Amino acid sequence: MEGNLNCQIRLTQSRKIVCLLVFRAVGNIACMTPHYFTSKQLTPRSLCGHSALGFSRTIMTPTSTIATRPTLSVSQLAALIRGVLEDSFTSVWVEGEVNGFKPMPSGHWYFTLKDQDATLKVAMFKGRNLYSKIAPVNGEMLRVRGRVTLYDARGELQMVAEQVEAAGSGQLQRVFEEAKARLQAEGLFDAERKRALPAFPRRVAVLTSPQGAAISDVLAVFARRYPLMHVEIWPSLVQGDEAIIQLRQRVAEIASVSGRYDVLLVTRGGGSAQDLACFNDEMLARQLAGFPIPVVAAVGHEIDFSLIDFVADVRAATPSAAAELIAPDRQRLQAQLAQSEGRIRRIVQGRLEQHQFRLEQRYRLLQACSPAAIISRNNARLAHAKLLLQRALQGRFAQLLQRLKNDAARLNSADPGPVLQRNRQRLTSVRVALEKAVNLILNDARRTLMQTDSQLRALSPERTLERGYAIVQDAASGQIYSRAAQISAPAALQLRMADGFIEAQASSAKRAL
Repeated sequence: MEGNLNCQIRLTQSRKIVCLLVFRAVGNIACMTPHYFTSKQLTPRSLCGHSALGFSRTIMTPTSTIATRPTLSVSQLAALIRGVLEDSFTSVWVEGEVNGFKPMPSGHWYFTLKDQDATLKVAMFKGRNLYSKIAPVNGEMLRVRGRVTLYDARGELQMVAEQVEAAGSGQLQRVFEEAKARLQAEGLFDAERKRALPAFPRRVAVLTSPQGAAISDVLAVFARRYPLMHVEIWPSLVQGDEAIIQLRQRVAEIASVSGRYDVLLVTRGGGSAQDLACFNDEMLARQLAGFPIPVVAAVGHEIDFSLIDFVADVRAATPSAAAELIAPDRQRLQAQLAQSEGRIRRIVQGRLEQHQFRLEQRYRLLQACSPAAIISRNNARLAHAKLLLQRALQGRFAQLLQRLKNDAARLNSADPGPVLQRNRQRLTSVRVALEKAVNLILNDARRTLMQTDSQLRALSPERTLERGYAIVQDAASGQIYSRAAQISAPAALQLRMADGFIEAQASSAKRAL
């Protein structure tokens, strides 16, 4: 492997190449003499020759007494390997699927490129990613150009990226989107299919890993919120290819005894997209979509979504949140019970007071309805009515008597003779004034009528005809012509005179000059 390596490598080949480089480097070191290390400062550059992968070797001569094998520190070996890598892979393109992308507060980007067989850590520092047109997205395919180096502190192979380009969606993401589209087209995500969780579940089946942190969080929440609920854990792998088969089997087993449970919880903690891939299995999603009892899915963190999240009746952001959705809050139930008890006590006390008041009312009513009480009240009413009647008759008689006395005095003091005389005089004066007014009105009307008649006669067409004028009409239609331009010669005309009509024929029509 002498000379520079100028080619694009895939992740599946990088592991073999790096191993070969390390072997070559160690082999070269084994051939060096102790004098070489003592006479020169040990650096990758000092160990390398002019060639990128070549080394200066010291061959042992027969005069050498004892061949001492050189011993390197970890830092020296790491520096040597880093130098070999940086000299050999100064600028290479690598294509893989993005995973674990983390933009740091400092502005640097850190993520992992992977394919089916290998992974490679990538760092792109702020000074370079500021000029990048795209940012890495988890699950997307990305082409990265940069140099390969070794991170000494962890002994990890990594790439320092200089440029990134989009290479299309990742295989895992494509499979996920295709399965999601099929399930959605079948209506398995519809809100109408979602079932409500029981308010007070008695038994809950939990499908998860018994060693994970998720089950500890779930059990802690159940114990704190609703210790009366019975929880059964169905253990299963929750990561890797074998987890898919085991999850399917566990779901089928739980479905066969689903009558024992009220709710099924499928959960696990957070992880990478590859870690959660088993929950994107289409057959598993279909099993849970047709599950006999309500299903709660809590896979990963709030930003993580899997196929079972969409088909489940309820999706929770975290395992703890799922447990809180399933288990009713004991403290809140106790508070509600205390409130209900107080409300029932108040209602019962109010009803008792109402019935006691009604009982007292009816007792008083019974006492008031006894025959002796009724006769006594009627006698009192009769006596009171008799007294009122006597007082009313006496007052009425006194009023009538006073009115008669007043009328008699008024008749005696009023003589109708003078009044009649005054009325006759007044009537005579009114009659005379009325006759004068009527005569004046009639005279004015006669004069107005005569003047109007004279004006009408002066304006009458007949008076105009008597002065020698004639009315020209069309003989057929009777249309009256007032201008010569209205007549189209020849035309049959009829001339109306003061004493009759004349038939005429118009041979021509001329306008007056």
